[in-house]
Formats: sequence, C-alpha cells, structure tokens
Amino acid sequence: MAAEIRFDAALKPVEASSGASQAKDSLRWELGTVAPGEGVQLAVEFACDVPAETACLSALVSGSNFPDESAEACLQVKPTAGIVGIQVSDTVDPLAVGDETVYVVTVRNRGLQPLTELVVRLLVPEHLQVVTVESELGEQTNAVRFRNENGVVTFAPVTNLAGDAAWIIRLHALAVKPGDGTFRTQYTHSRETDWVEIQETTTVNAPPQ
Repeated sequence: MAAEIRFDAALKPVEASSGASQAKDSLRWELGTVAPGEGVQLAVEFACDVPAETACLSALVSGSNFPDESAEACLQVKPTAGIVGIQVSDTVDPLAVGDETVYVVTVRNRGLQPLTELVVRLLVPEHLQVVTVESELGEQTNAVRFRNENGVVTFAPVTNLAGDAAWIIRLHALAVKPGDGTFRTQYTHSRETDWVEIQETTTVNAPPQ
C-alpha cells in the first residue's frame, strides 16, 4: 500500500510524517501491509510564501488488491498584510496522550523601521499543558518576561524590534487529552488596532490500549 500527496507550486512542504520521499511537487510514503480496520495517519505542513487564488493538493492511495482512491482540497493564499511576518509550527503532530511537542513561533519585522510595543500571546488548547517556554531575541535568551494564566501565555511588550530582526519563541507542551486542538498565536503592536491571529492545529491521539 502506498500514499502520495501532490501539491501546487504555491505550497512548499516544511514538515512531513517520517518515511516520506519527496519529488518536485509530491510526497510519497510506502506503507507496506495495512491490516483490516487499521489506520495510518500522515501529516504535512506547508509554507505559503506567495499569494495564490487557488492552491490545491490531492491525496492518492493505491495498493495491489483494491482500486485507487483519491481526494482533493484547495485553499486561497492571501498576501501578507502589514510588516510583521509570523511562522508557527509544531515539531510533533500527531502525538499521543503523554507525548510532548514544541511549538516554534518566529516573529519577524519585515519592515525597515523598528517595530514598537509588540505584544505576543499564545493560546494553548485544552488538549495540551504548558511545560516550559523559551525565547530568543537577538543575542538575548529569555529576556522577554511572560505570564501563563490557564494556558494563555502573554509576553511583556517588546519596545523595539529592529528591521529584519526576529524573535523566536519555543513553547513545550504535554498532550493530556485526545482530540484536535487549535494552538493560536496572537500579536498586536503600535501600528495595529486589534489582535492579529495565526492558527496551528494539532491532533492528540488516545493512548494505545
């Protein structure tokens, strides 16, 4: 049994489930024998660096003793608004109850002028519990104070983020409850009138019986 994902040029794979072989516009997994009633979860994370009215991917499953099955999904990639660029990824997805993952949040000033009064907060879903939080701002480590209130991690304002500078946050989380949880990153700064939000979905599986 094999599974293949084909994707448009606007989608750039960043992370994928182990065992994937990558070509220019596809990822493929050789899954071997899958028993009746058994399921296999595959995950791929894409970066969307260029705008696109329609960016599609298709999944194809094939085997020697059943007909090929396929499905397709599409999305729109909108241009980035403003001068803040944020990337969010989780290092392990899916994971089981009792496992840990790390959310990596990279906040970059894409403008030429310093960014002032930048505030970031991370909303951790109920399926996960915060273990530790680390951050790097330039050459400084853990220089930005934060507070954690019931899974809402709010950082103190960064008063001056220079042009093209990056602030990297790593949040270590423990899976405590099965289900699909949405990790939300929100930010605001002196030129924004409201919070801007980026979402990352993580699947937590029940522990094996």
